[in-house]
Formats: sequence, C-alpha cells, structure tokens
Amino acid sequence: YVQPICLSSNLDNIVKKFYISGWGKTETADSSSIKMKLSLPPFDYEECQRKFKLLNLEIDDTQICAGGEKLKDSCAGDSGGPLMIRDDSKH
Repeated sequence: YVQPICLSSNLDNIVKKFYISGWGKTETADSSSIKMKLSLPPFDYEECQRKFKLLNLEIDDTQICAGGEKLKDSCAGDSGGPLMIRDDSKH
C-alpha cells in the first residue's frame, strides 16, 4: 500500500533539505534499474523568481524552488515524482 504524502502549509525557514526520487536517466543509462534518491537544498524563492523571469516564465507562491547545484537534479523519466521533506514529528 502506498500512502499519500502530507503537504505542509508552512515550509519557509524550516526546511533544510528536500528529497526527490525516481528511476530516471543516469550518467550511464536511459533509466535506472533501482530507484534513485537525492537530497536538494531549498532555493531562495525571490532568486528563483528572478531566474524564471529571465526565461519569460513566472512562478507563484504555490510553487517551491529547490536545488540549484550543478548535476544534482531530476532527469528524463523522473517527471511527476515527488518533492519530499522529512518530518520526524509525524509517522
């Protein structure tokens, strides 16, 4: 049984790390035979907004920015995968 992830209503200044997972493209193959995971730092929302505006795109306050480290991200085949946080106060 797979359980849905609870969404927090207040992530500002409390999240130190996000997690992503998937079977997407790796350095050596089009997809991974095992599920991969990666931790990503939160990315400053205002800076994220500026970068998107350079591409004539906009984000709003319902979206979260994470990552920003070269070669650390999701890839082809990971689309639709979760962005997660660890919350030891629950489950």
